[in-house]
Amino acid sequence: MKFALNLTVAAALSVTGTQYAYSGGEEKSVWDDCRATNRCTLEYDYLANQETDPFLFNGREINEKHPRWHQFQEAVEEYTHTRQCLVPTEQGKDKPNLLLLDEHAIGTGRGAEVCIYRIMRSLNDVNRIEAWLTYHDFKFGEKRWVVDENYIPRFKTKAVSKITAWWTIERYREVNPSWLAQLTGIDLILNYQVVVGFSREDKVRGVRVVTPSK
Repeated sequence: MKFALNLTVAAALSVTGTQYAYSGGEEKSVWDDCRATNRCTLEYDYLANQETDPFLFNGREINEKHPRWHQFQEAVEEYTHTRQCLVPTEQGKDKPNLLLLDEHAIGTGRGAEVCIYRIMRSLNDVNRIEAWLTYHDFKFGEKRWVVDENYIPRFKTKAVSKITAWWTIERYREVNPSWLAQLTGIDLILNYQVVVGFSREDKVRGVRVVTPSK
């Protein structure tokens, strides 16, 4: 388990007006400051949208011909561009801050899958993706293969490795509260997971969310 490697933070994170020595003892304070001030940014080359980076599910483009189109249509059409996934103050900027996800607006379901996919495609780098996950309080392990390393996929957009990141139930309930859990003190959800799939070249090939239950 990790939040992010110190090297990842140093390579991926920019903090406006501040110089940090990225030592292990200071890493937590760096992230705390980032969240409190919104002065941190992650580099990216472009902003992904449905035209440049169609939403993929299990490596396949979700469109009218896909059997699961009805499940994703609303989210894909609402969040056609990365900008639409960010807080309103960032959406019109020339260089919006991709850390500032509007998590309460997009929710934790299909909107989250589409928006996190858009952002991951924009970041287009494993270190940046891990830094983004860390900023948003996700815990995660190493990226790992989901097939044999010598396996040649039938189609180039198939994911061959993944990062599984998760929120604690407490963090999940900040975005998706449950009056029943509050009333009874019992929550049937164990945690909230975001699974990011990668190609052999470490290109993002899909994002899905999972809520394991007891």
